[in-house]
Amino acid sequence: NEDAIIKKYVSELVANIAGNDIELSALCIKNYRLFLGNPSEQIKTITNEEVRSGGTDFIYKKDFNEIEHLIWLAQIKTIYPFIEEYREDFVKKYSVDISKKLPIEASYGEVYSDPKDVELGTLVYMAGCGDLVLNGKEYEKLKKFKDARNKLSHLSTLNIEEINELL
Repeated sequence: NEDAIIKKYVSELVANIAGNDIELSALCIKNYRLFLGNPSEQIKTITNEEVRSGGTDFIYKKDFNEIEHLIWLAQIKTIYPFIEEYREDFVKKYSVDISKKLPIEASYGEVYSDPKDVELGTLVYMAGCGDLVLNGKEYEKLKKFKDARNKLSHLSTLNIEEINELL
């Protein structure tokens, strides 16, 4: 009973972290909520407490930094497109209001003349200075999506609470 985005994310995350190890993958999926909360810790728990069906130990050689990179890759493939879809839907909804303020020059000199090109940071700026009228809930949601996109764009990962807030 999980959101489709979470299902895609779990699948990608397990595939990235467990690789071709079917038994490790199965144990990660079996406790997917714990795995989503802290993949590194869950891998450590599995390798310390579980054995393979043949009785041999699990051996996992990737370190914390490698796992963090694999988490980031899974988020780029699953969460980042979700963020972009939100931006596209937001721009469609407010296209008329955005168009009234165009062209607009963003902080690094790029000029937006088409609403579909306006990035989340610029949309938050427009809403913050009153050029785009949003209620408080819409504004907070827009900021959460901008912050999530920025973290992923700067090679940081989102924790599961941040992902759930986007849903």
